[in-house]
Amino acid sequence: MTVRRFKLFFKFLFICLLVRCSLSFAQDEIILKNGNVIKGSIVAADKSGLKMEISEPKAIIVVPQASVDRFKIEMPDSFRIAEDYYLSKKYEPAYELYLKTIQKYGGFSWGEEAYFKAADCRVKAGDIPKAIGLYNDYIGNYPDAKSVNKARMNLAVLLSGKGDYDGAVKTYDAVIRSKDEASRPAAYYGSAESYFAKGEYEQALVNYLRIVVLYYDRSDLVAKAKFRTGECYEKLEEGAKALATYREIITEFPRSDFANKSKTKVKDLEERGKKDAT
Repeated sequence: MTVRRFKLFFKFLFICLLVRCSLSFAQDEIILKNGNVIKGSIVAADKSGLKMEISEPKAIIVVPQASVDRFKIEMPDSFRIAEDYYLSKKYEPAYELYLKTIQKYGGFSWGEEAYFKAADCRVKAGDIPKAIGLYNDYIGNYPDAKSVNKARMNLAVLLSGKGDYDGAVKTYDAVIRSKDEASRPAAYYGSAESYFAKGEYEQALVNYLRIVVLYYDRSDLVAKAKFRTGECYEKLEEGAKALATYREIITEFPRSDFANKSKTKVKDLEERGKKDAT
């Protein structure tokens, strides 16, 4: 064997060894609450736990969710390819691959993200009922998941969009009752909007005012909510309160779009008042 052939053979052998080693090394890790680490390949995941294939000894084990502290899961091919399809706006094949990711990983890691992307694929395809079904499945199967309120908020928007304001209010209320303080202001606003659309202006007013009082540091949201309180007062035929509210917005949020809108409202209400007085 010539030196050149020997070098090529050695290089080929080295590559084969690398491939073999890469296949033997675990891609996924489960870190238990007791500090132990299990390495292998996730086979399936659901709300009860994670099923993992380990190489030494070769076996499939089930790790209860209650024992898991955290885990590291490599991006599966189904999710990676689905993302490529999604970015190319090929939503049907992306949807099918997101479903495969969900089947394997459930509401954990990539499976959790796949639920949201799969639902968005259905929205883009105009299949709102299927998107609603996906969010409901996620919420029902994984009520304690970290992204459950994100799913609820997305679901509420879809329900409101199709005119199911009662369903939207119920879904927003679930977010409000949760311990997720960060999502609560938007949930109050969404609930208020749904009540307003239903014509229940008093209840809408209550939730708008909650935002104004409780989240006064959120100037963008407060200005919008306060403007809506003015509109609620108008609907309830409380013109004086509406006029006072719009004037407050002009003073408190002079640079906002709602200040300009409030100026128009003030002008209209003052002219209406003059006509009523004559």
